[in-house]
Amino acid sequence: MSGPGHLRILTAIAASGLLLGLAGCGLATTPDPQPVVLGPAIVLAPPDPMAGAPSVGSCHRLTPDQVDRGIDARPAVPCTTTHTTVTYLVDTFPVGNARAKVDHVRRTCLDALPAAVGVAPDELAGLLLTWAWFEPNGDQHRQGANWFRCDVKVLPGAGAASDSLPGSGLPVVTGRVPNALRRCAVASDDATTFVSCDRDHTHRWVGSAEVPGNAYPDPAAWRSRARTECRPLVGDDTFVFTYPSAADWKQGRRGLSCFRGA
Repeated sequence: MSGPGHLRILTAIAASGLLLGLAGCGLATTPDPQPVVLGPAIVLAPPDPMAGAPSVGSCHRLTPDQVDRGIDARPAVPCTTTHTTVTYLVDTFPVGNARAKVDHVRRTCLDALPAAVGVAPDELAGLLLTWAWFEPNGDQHRQGANWFRCDVKVLPGAGAASDSLPGSGLPVVTGRVPNALRRCAVASDDATTFVSCDRDHTHRWVGSAEVPGNAYPDPAAWRSRARTECRPLVGDDTFVFTYPSAADWKQGRRGLSCFRGA
């Protein structure tokens, strides 16, 4: 690709002494102008904060270990097939430090969870369902991704018969909540174990209460609170109660749960 403009540039370069003839090598001292070939233009795409983000309502088949990693680049599966999580919210991280970002994720995912499950907020504590969040993988980060996703899943290690979710997407529950997702307990003198209510159990969840204050209550305070909150729910029946660990308390979980004898 040559023209008058290119010839002027090459002529000017030669006149300045930059095109040096190689005397004695059999080459012309001033080579003929060669065509100038321009390579393809480099286009810098703007960062895409939603690069690789999944769609709300997409279903996924993940093992507990894969969920714990918090990064999932696997393709979604049809919601009519076996699936273990459903994406119910996709949002972007706010500007701020890591603590502020985690707080935003927790608040946002928790607030949207009851609607994703299909129950009232005060019923959620009686179910074997919880949430997990995922962030972009390395390739997506390099494209500018700044999203996170919230997935509903079965509460791990809580005695559910299966990690698979019912239904075909969102909401997870339509109509009556199946016993396979309801929280029951097997209580003995030594320990209380959670199970789904479709399995043998001694007690069944009947309600929860949020405990106020910032200081973590000691065992005596929890027992006093349980008598106050649980007795109206269970009447004269025997009951057991559960409360969050100190670590869960720091994460904002303040609910005391009451279980009536089945």
